[in-house]
Amino acid sequence: MAKIPNQDLFLVMGDMNAKVCSENNNYEREMRMHGCGVMNSNGERVVEFCSTNNFVIGGTRFARPGAP
Repeated sequence: MAKIPNQDLFLVMGDMNAKVCSENNNYEREMRMHGCGVMNSNGERVVEFCSTNNFVIGGTRFARPGAP
């Protein structure tokens, strides 16, 4: 990760079976309030990975149509 130039765009994509909830205490930068469900252990790993590498979880940034 340290070898990637700052001006490059780096995306991590895939089905990680991760659920991140809308409660973002201590992770306001990495995730916003539009997660769903209850965070599972894979979700915790993804949030920690993002926190360590200064990434964000794109799916939590915007509300989904029809979501409560």
